[in-house]
Amino acid sequence: MKKRTIIIVVLSAIITVGVAIAFLLIGGKDTERKYEIKHKQLTPIKEALQINIHRYEQDIFALDTANLSTGIKKLHTTYPEILIETGCWENPRYIQQIKAYLSDPLIQELVKDVNTHLPDLDFLVSDLENAFAYYQHYYPDATIPEIITIVPGIDLQTSSAFLYENDLFINLDQYLGADYRAYDKYGIPRYISERFDKKYMAIDCFKKAIVFRHIVEGKFENLLDFIIFEGKRIYFTEMMFPYKLKEEIIGYSPEKYKWAERYHGEVWNYMISKNLLFENNDKDIANYIGESPFTKPFTNESPGRMGAFIGWNIVNGFMENNKEVSLDSLLKITDSRAILNRSQYKPMR
Repeated sequence: MKKRTIIIVVLSAIITVGVAIAFLLIGGKDTERKYEIKHKQLTPIKEALQINIHRYEQDIFALDTANLSTGIKKLHTTYPEILIETGCWENPRYIQQIKAYLSDPLIQELVKDVNTHLPDLDFLVSDLENAFAYYQHYYPDATIPEIITIVPGIDLQTSSAFLYENDLFINLDQYLGADYRAYDKYGIPRYISERFDKKYMAIDCFKKAIVFRHIVEGKFENLLDFIIFEGKRIYFTEMMFPYKLKEEIIGYSPEKYKWAERYHGEVWNYMISKNLLFENNDKDIANYIGESPFTKPFTNESPGRMGAFIGWNIVNGFMENNKEVSLDSLLKITDSRAILNRSQYKPMR
């Protein structure tokens, strides 16, 4: 081998190793699209951000119960009408409701434990500063919501994070850790409570709330529509947290994520063989999209929501093979079959 050829081979190897290391440093093997935003692009956005977190549960419990009307009137300047309506402090019935809330043993215990487990939310501010910097890169005209924490009493009918107008609400009693005693007491399955961890809080703010500012829901005529919709939600969230572990983005344990990575081809081929994609069967939709300990008819080692995982892979493939499509444009596409066809998603058995 000539000397020049040797030098070229060595340089090529060095470059290859350098690229591999770079990908490892930013979160592992993935497409370039997610990491094409440079830190220097985000720095001025991040510096201009102002993340405001208002802890309603602490403020309301700090009130003098002997003079609630005066205290609530003062809080009205901080909190929106959905929490404190104008003039409610003059309504005896409302004051009685607040007293009942403050004296409820369950609420008192929850607030005490929230203050113990989550005495400050500095970790959340840090996570949200990073995520909202990405968000404003993609949506420069979007406003940053005011963030309000609440303790409603482990109400699973209400999302742990949701938007109301321009306020982002976070139910802190759903982030006290998988082993928190009240979750078992109230019969919450472990496959749900395992995501009741503060590491998911910022992720949930985008996956369960912010994304709905931009995503178009469509008609949901079949299972494929649900699969692609969930895939777009997760993909959107991943774009805001490109440095987070993939299992955290979707909310799987490392073991469940490994199973999904290894066997999603089999799950997909099973759905194809059973002609499930273009059916509108509630049972199948719940099985592949809804909360469950595993995905039937696969083993107990499989994670639930495998349809969402597959949808995420399809959307990833679509965006990788259609680089002219922006994130915002993706969220507005309602033709699920077109996304599938253009994704080139053909997982191995």
